[in-house]
Amino acid sequence: MSAPRVSVLMAVYNGAAYLRESIDSVLAQTYRDFEFVIVDDGSNDESARIVRSYADPRIKLHVAPHNLGQTTALNVGLRLCVGEFVARMDGDDVCHPERFARQIAALDADPALGIVGSAVTIVDGRGRPLDFSPQPESDAAIRFVSLTRNPFHHPTVVMRRRTLLDHGLVYDERFQANQDFELWSRLLTATRAANLPQALLRYRVHGSNISVKRLAEQQRTSIDFCRKRQLDEGMAPLDGQTLFGIFDALHGSRIVGIERLADVGPAIDAFLTLAETRAADTDSRRWATSLAMRALVLRRVGRGRAALAARALRLSIRAPIDLVVANAPTLFFRSVRAFDASPAEERSLMVVVASLRVGGTERHIGAILPELARVGWKIVVRRTGADGPIGDRLRAGGIEVIDADISTDRLRWLPPLLRGLIAYLVHAVPMALDIRRRRPAIVHAFLPGPTVIAGFACAIARHRPFVASRRALNHYQAANPRAAWIERHVLARADAILGNSRAVMRDLAGEGHDPSRFALIYNGAPPAGEIVPRTAFRAREGWASGEIAMVIVANLLAYKGHLDLVEALALLPSDLPHWTLNIVGRDDGEGAAVTARAAALGLREHVRLLGPRDDVGAILAASDIAVSASHEEGFSNSVIEAMAAGLPVVATAAGGSIDAVVDGVTGRLVPVRAPEKLAAALAELIVDPEKRARIGAAGAERARSHFSLDACVRNYMSLYGGLSLAPHARPSDLVPDTKFEATSR
Repeated sequence: MSAPRVSVLMAVYNGAAYLRESIDSVLAQTYRDFEFVIVDDGSNDESARIVRSYADPRIKLHVAPHNLGQTTALNVGLRLCVGEFVARMDGDDVCHPERFARQIAALDADPALGIVGSAVTIVDGRGRPLDFSPQPESDAAIRFVSLTRNPFHHPTVVMRRRTLLDHGLVYDERFQANQDFELWSRLLTATRAANLPQALLRYRVHGSNISVKRLAEQQRTSIDFCRKRQLDEGMAPLDGQTLFGIFDALHGSRIVGIERLADVGPAIDAFLTLAETRAADTDSRRWATSLAMRALVLRRVGRGRAALAARALRLSIRAPIDLVVANAPTLFFRSVRAFDASPAEERSLMVVVASLRVGGTERHIGAILPELARVGWKIVVRRTGADGPIGDRLRAGGIEVIDADISTDRLRWLPPLLRGLIAYLVHAVPMALDIRRRRPAIVHAFLPGPTVIAGFACAIARHRPFVASRRALNHYQAANPRAAWIERHVLARADAILGNSRAVMRDLAGEGHDPSRFALIYNGAPPAGEIVPRTAFRAREGWASGEIAMVIVANLLAYKGHLDLVEALALLPSDLPHWTLNIVGRDDGEGAAVTARAAALGLREHVRLLGPRDDVGAILAASDIAVSASHEEGFSNSVIEAMAAGLPVVATAAGGSIDAVVDGVTGRLVPVRAPEKLAAALAELIVDPEKRARIGAAGAERARSHFSLDACVRNYMSLYGGLSLAPHARPSDLVPDTKFEATSR
């Protein structure tokens, strides 16, 4: 029996969701002379069982004993292929019935061709068309385009196997993303190439795509492979910054973690200079002109737009007509799926919060949003509660803050559940209209109330992606189970659910939410700001120069444990060096009780209530020990800020404090509501300055390595950039360094 002319190669890992549709599209090809090599790459879902359910003798299944990674799995499959041609296929895409027939006809018509691809229709996870994506057609145009990006859609290519064998070409297993571009960069030195203009494949974009999961790696390696192609073509390679600019301006790539260009003029100028020397044929010049003109129309150019347009048109006067024709399917798909005519503004973010007073969440927002704005994100903040110092800080940084606090006091006569629902809708409807008007790329709500309001608003406006952050343990739900029920249903519709500690993530998993939509982003300790010298600060505040100053930074709420701390102080041995406790935070109802209890225990001279302060960094720098006595804690900003300031921390083992403090190394962890244990840990540090210094130094290093503001902001940028590109992406894949497993402890 003669060997089949075509070997179809597919590597699949946990692809059961779309695999049957993909296999069916291959078996339905009008061109019948093929074998179908499928490598199951150690899947732990139903993938292998689905493949075995087919009785078609053309299917050859190879099951790897464990997960090899896509690149290695593809090489395993290549070694199994026996056909004259190798046709790539992915387990989540769908072939046009004429795909193989048309591509084999093109290869037969030109024996010099070693690889043929095609355009694709991009679809979402449900198969709905999103976009039409053509590729350069001629060999010269492919070579030109490959100088600045990948010129093929990987699952569309058909390769001549003899070309691969003669030149020893396989996928480079050092790369788990962009391995196809790396292979093309070598293949183009050995053969001619082509792309067919028809969309012969429906390319599915969803959260499990390798290209989505490894977005940052793919973009980074693209730069390297483009530079290699430039060397292969005998030119001096462009620098990385110029290539990033071309990616951004001309190819629409949102580079994860890289600031988008406010002015794309220099990038277009560099690209046109490249095209004027390297665009060798009509197709190449049309591509160059089309890409440049599209960027000139859609992106901001500071100066010289007309001059750049004239240069582009000199390359190909036909290109504007070609551009309209080529993008007609794209415009159609986008108009069908858009809620209104305005597209989402790239790198735009709407944040929804309750208040902007001084609190843990508010301080977190006040630290990260100015950093995001600094690198080009356009941000608007909608607050549904009181304004405050954090609002002033955001406005000073050029961030728009909208007062969305709408009183519902007149509804007090209604039953609580109905009153709450109406209150949510009263806030949500104007927010939905604002979302429709602004079209932000991302809507992100912090804390339960704003999450429900923003969730309703996004549903009304039919906006995605919607991100929700839980930043506290779910103890609050016991007091209002109806509101908790509403929150759970809203979270079920969120594209990403963020937590700031493993304890918070375990709560979310325990409520039945899908862990694949989780991402863990720890708080980041902001810079301390202006630090007053320790001696000068103490003198100004009236602290004794030799006293052991302890500090707790927490608003005075019952669950923050201030009364437990006062009880612990009363248990300290009387022969300790003179010590004081400075309480920094807003009095939210516990101040009088704390003052009275301290007086009753004879601690009036030891305990100071400093109130809310904007010089927390200076207070920490002048202190010796930091304390957190919370009964529950999502993740404490004050703990990591104290660690960053070099203070040893004594904290209750509540929620996220367990993630932050390594007991005995960077601080001490004690049980919740255990004043005697708290007193013992404090006494241990009060009497031992060397231990304080050693633990403080270790804590500072842990804060720098695990909880820096830069790392926190990068994680948000990676999440937002990935979701704006692919709303169905798995959030944990976009923030890979902080993955959460539901079983983690």
